[in-house]
Amino acid sequence: MSAQSRIPVSSDLSTRFRAIMKSRSIRGLKVSIKNEELVIDDVVEATSDPKSDFEKIQLLLDRSKPCYLLLNISTDEAMSNNVKVSSPADEDSEGNNTKWINVMFVPDSAAVRDKMLYSSSRYSIVNLVGSSSHKSGMFVTDPSELKYSEIEKFIKSSSQEPERETENNEVFVTSEAIGISERRTNISNLEVELSSEAKDALHSLHVGKKRLVLLKLNDKTQEIELDSSFQDPYDNGESDSNSVIEKCFVKDEPRFGYFLYKYESGNNLAVTSLSGIEEHCYQVPVFIYCCPDKSNIKLKMVYSTTKLSVLNIVHSEVGLVEKLRIEVNDPSDLTVNLILTKLNSLKISSTANSNASSSIISSVYNIDENPNINKPSLGKNNKFSKPTPPARRR
Repeated sequence: MSAQSRIPVSSDLSTRFRAIMKSRSIRGLKVSIKNEELVIDDVVEATSDPKSDFEKIQLLLDRSKPCYLLLNISTDEAMSNNVKVSSPADEDSEGNNTKWINVMFVPDSAAVRDKMLYSSSRYSIVNLVGSSSHKSGMFVTDPSELKYSEIEKFIKSSSQEPERETENNEVFVTSEAIGISERRTNISNLEVELSSEAKDALHSLHVGKKRLVLLKLNDKTQEIELDSSFQDPYDNGESDSNSVIEKCFVKDEPRFGYFLYKYESGNNLAVTSLSGIEEHCYQVPVFIYCCPDKSNIKLKMVYSTTKLSVLNIVHSEVGLVEKLRIEVNDPSDLTVNLILTKLNSLKISSTANSNASSSIISSVYNIDENPNINKPSLGKNNKFSKPTPPARRR
């Protein structure tokens, strides 16, 4: 299943909805995500004409922005038989029969990041309504799907579904909202483009002319752009070289980065067992994904799902193959000591050219000064023997 966001229900929505659940005076609620919380965006009062009520609900929808709708259908019989909505005087006796349809409206023209955000936040709405008052869930992409006649059809079909099938449909709505097939319920990556400036900077890093390249995502064009680049971040006069990389990353937005480790005699970046990492290798490209905790939730989700696409497009269009991947939630963690620790814990099997070769990386393997220690060897005349059969029972 796709990952769930941590967007909370606002206190206003929670308080007002508890009161609304005891009443039939409301036909529908429009709920949107604003300031990283779920809030009531609009309300449609219930009348004696449900058809007119649902026409008003359709007018609330923006064809470019997703939202949630909570539709009060009272009881199945009232909707299916076009029974007049109960009056406020009947609320005390019939309030407990109030049923709601949880609708997620995601138009096809909506931005991908909005589709993902609303899809991953949907179960906050389900939890708000509760199982006892939750009739079923709908996923719609066009306002016309919320006509009174369509709601009647949905109620009729959902009342005939087995309970287990209804649960499965709840899960499928999440995957359908972000445009993937029924057999897949998550997103592994998004297709992105690499700007010419970013490509040139990465190529310069690839050939050793730059040491650090930072990339950012343009969420409107889905393009990876160059944020900044440094020929050598250690030539800026900083007294504390251990924290130089940290100061290149912003503290309130995610960023992708490529850092080129260079081994030089007497350098502060000396790896204690470089010969164990890769023979004659003096340049090691490191991929960095920094996602600060204080970042916007939308950006967190989009950067997370584009990470693999960034790696793939850099591999294919620039030819840059990272030897190490580092992910942190705080830029202050990006110290030289962290990179050296990671590099010294790698086992890499590749050719001498680190940028162009492929590698097998294991972060839990400790490198020894002598790479031949503890490695089994076969003499010229030695052969593999057959495994010994198990002993027979007596």
